[in-house]
Amino acid sequence: MTQTLPVRWLLVLAFSVCINAGAFAQAVQSQPTKATATKLDEFLQGLQTLQADFRQTLRDGQGRLIEESQGVLAIHRPDRFRWDYVKPHEQTIVADGKKLWLHDVDLEQVTVRPMEHSLSGTPAVLLSGSEDLRSSFKVTGTESKGGTTTVNLVPKRDDTDFKRVRIKFVGKQLASMELSDKLGQSTTLDFTNVQRNASLDDARFVFTPGAPGLDGLFAVNDKVEHATGYAALTIWFAGMYSRSRYAWIAAALFAMGVMVEFLQGWMSLGRNSDPFDVLANTTGIAIGIVLSLTILSGWAQRIESVLFKRDP
Repeated sequence: MTQTLPVRWLLVLAFSVCINAGAFAQAVQSQPTKATATKLDEFLQGLQTLQADFRQTLRDGQGRLIEESQGVLAIHRPDRFRWDYVKPHEQTIVADGKKLWLHDVDLEQVTVRPMEHSLSGTPAVLLSGSEDLRSSFKVTGTESKGGTTTVNLVPKRDDTDFKRVRIKFVGKQLASMELSDKLGQSTTLDFTNVQRNASLDDARFVFTPGAPGLDGLFAVNDKVEHATGYAALTIWFAGMYSRSRYAWIAAALFAMGVMVEFLQGWMSLGRNSDPFDVLANTTGIAIGIVLSLTILSGWAQRIESVLFKRDP
């Protein structure tokens, strides 16, 4: 699914509001607006599970529709959720409390990432329970009209990718959420057929790579992807240059990996820096150097001699 805002941010946004009832209630109780505290308390108090259909829309700064998708969500406290996108592209995202699984049907790919690394630097700080809402968000006020109440929040940190969150209730029911980013785009989630504290099978929050319908797919750990990619780059360049340049190749690729991670964190455009990615990159470089010095030594020259071999 192609989105400017990473899907997991939206999932965590919704999940964090539903998952951290205690933290959220404490936060709103500290605000002077009684209606805000009452409305959020009513929804969050005693919440254990949530299931709903959703419609997700992404719009640019002029309000023009960029993308629209639909699906079903299920949330189970604590730290578990499942989002099944059915239109226009099939995609399943499952959090089992420890890992985040992403299954893209069109790409025939399954990716698994540690939740604490995948969600760090995003609204996921609410999901982990390590911080309450007051340390990350400020409730700026509410808007009430008829039976509709909208709660407005802004992040306290300046390095987040979003600048405002709006949570709308109709009566006592959660109706929608809107996330505005620093690029002027907004993503809205409209909820229907909301079921509160319904019985949810634990199996829904377990992803099995070998399950029916996933034949030929395999889980690819994010760090394995990094190590494999940098090993391939190392082997490629090692085949182009002499052994005396291997140290320079390793140093250049290491510097590139560090710079990429730095820019991902600094630019705040939907990617996060992760020191473990640098470690995986370095491991891949080391593997590439070892292979280039042993079984793959002179691979490029051997291929060249076969392709351009001349008859005597």
